[in-house]
Amino acid sequence: MVRGMELFRGFFQDFHDHFTLIGGTACDLHLKDLGGFRATKDIDILVLLERMNREFATRFHQFLRRPGGIHPGTAAVPAAFQRRRRDLR
Repeated sequence: MVRGMELFRGFFQDFHDHFTLIGGTACDLHLKDLGGFRATKDIDILVLLERMNREFATRFHQFLRRPGGIHPGTAAVPAAFQRRRRDLR
């Protein structure tokens, strides 16, 4: 399992319908009972814009800014998310 997955799950437990996991992490979780999958070291997610709201955007931002986390400005944050976040202010 990807390091930090339990932290991620805990952070977003109230928002499970606001995003979907993709990539190696999703495959690892889906195939774990069949012998596993070579998980990557990151967590790839698609944010569902139809479900976007201020509470989720705030929580997502808190996750990125937590100590030891990814900090905007040092990581590539998709332009679509940046525009949407600005719309929610």
